[in-house]
Amino acid sequence: MARSLKCTICIFMCIYMIFGIQAVTAEPEVIIWEPTARVVIKGAVDSAKAGEPVTVILLDKEADPQNYQSDDVGFLDQIIVSEDGGYQFSFTLNKAIERYKLVMYLAGENITKSVISATTNNKLISAQVDITRGVTAADILVNFTNDLQVENSTYVVIASYYDESNKLLLVESTPVKDLSNTFQSSDRITTQYPDGAKYLKVFVWDSTETMIPLAAPAKSDLDEVKTIACWGDSLTYGRNQGTDCSYPKVLAELTGLEVYNMGVGGETATTIAARQGALDIVIDKAFTIPADKTPVEITFKSSDGGVVTPRNASAGGWNPCTINGVEGTLSISINTEVWPRVLNWAKFTRTTPGTAVSVSAGTKLVPQAQSGNGDINIFFTGTNGGWTPANTNANDNSPEDVAALVALIQKQIAHTKSDKYVVIGLTNGGTYAWDSLNAALAQAFGNRFLDAKAYLASMQALNDAGIVPTETDLQFLGEGKIPLSLNCSPEDTTHLSDVGYTLLAKQVYQKLLELGFISK
Repeated sequence: MARSLKCTICIFMCIYMIFGIQAVTAEPEVIIWEPTARVVIKGAVDSAKAGEPVTVILLDKEADPQNYQSDDVGFLDQIIVSEDGGYQFSFTLNKAIERYKLVMYLAGENITKSVISATTNNKLISAQVDITRGVTAADILVNFTNDLQVENSTYVVIASYYDESNKLLLVESTPVKDLSNTFQSSDRITTQYPDGAKYLKVFVWDSTETMIPLAAPAKSDLDEVKTIACWGDSLTYGRNQGTDCSYPKVLAELTGLEVYNMGVGGETATTIAARQGALDIVIDKAFTIPADKTPVEITFKSSDGGVVTPRNASAGGWNPCTINGVEGTLSISINTEVWPRVLNWAKFTRTTPGTAVSVSAGTKLVPQAQSGNGDINIFFTGTNGGWTPANTNANDNSPEDVAALVALIQKQIAHTKSDKYVVIGLTNGGTYAWDSLNAALAQAFGNRFLDAKAYLASMQALNDAGIVPTETDLQFLGEGKIPLSLNCSPEDTTHLSDVGYTLLAKQVYQKLLELGFISK
């Protein structure tokens, strides 16, 4: 975004009311039309009049149309009728419009009734501003509506940053741009946050001279937390007794925020990191995307050579995805006869037909999930292995691989570009299971680390849930395991019950409060 104004500039915004001019010879109603207004007048006459001059006059409503003085004229101009018989005047009036009536002449004939519309372009043209906050920059989308396809209109987008005390830090401005004369158009702008910025305000004007607003000013609190993204496998997705309970769902209820469940059952740490964007997913063998919507088989891996195995193309943000600028859908077939699971095949189907596109090896496959990071990100990953590129399942992991998983999670955090995150330690197994990993996670992430197992595998968790422990629960607790009453089933002691997921969500909620990321 070109910087054309300095940070010391103070912005003064003029607010204009919507107004119009009656296109009749009789005096119009008295209406409030503020000075410095852009006027657009469109009309049409017989095409046989093409090439002849048409004249517009804004005449004082008290003046005699047959005998008026120069002081009675608010505006006067003349243009040539176009080949199709149309004409359009566009000008800025620095006088109060309520004084005037509109009169049009062609070859001495009053043609005021030929006017189709006579109004200001802040009525004809409107804009809607949407601000998407990133960690270091804001994406500003301006959608314009040009009701009558007015030509020769302009706009400028102003982004102003303020600190906590509302002191202006920086003003950035686009150049004045020509607005499309189509019914709808848009412009997307990215602007970097200055140091100390707390608030962003966006203005859309017709120009920096007249500053007629085309949209209501938009404001965004850059520190405001609106979304939480929960990254993980089935422990995040919420596999349990067939209900839709998951810790992200309960967390959404506790916080009142939008929580993205980015869990996909069975995925390894490498696959999760690749889906999230910490690792690139690259095409392994060259292929061609067909011009039509015929599915084409593809192979891929992570940028560090690791195995990437999507386990559910309908979950976790795998779709839609993009390859070489072409949007499409990834479909998969999983071989369930072997463990770890592997792909029978993966196919890409473009969303809309187009021209055939060649894709070389090394081209990125970009799933939608890579734009799904939240204002707060929670990582609960590693249960299914894949701590290093060579590992494809949990049994392959060794104490030497602990540092690799820590580094992989650090890459995921860096990819979010946010300092608001929580890392959950692994929860299944007995007293000594994952001890070295959880100790390393605690050391690496400090108070951002949540040792969920230490709580869930305790009598306190049962008490909080109002559960009287069974003999099996006591046995599990003695072995350092999460009690069966909090597990999915006797056959599945890896996943949690609805009560177990609720307790986990409450632990995450308390951690977010403790860190000051949210408030009650």
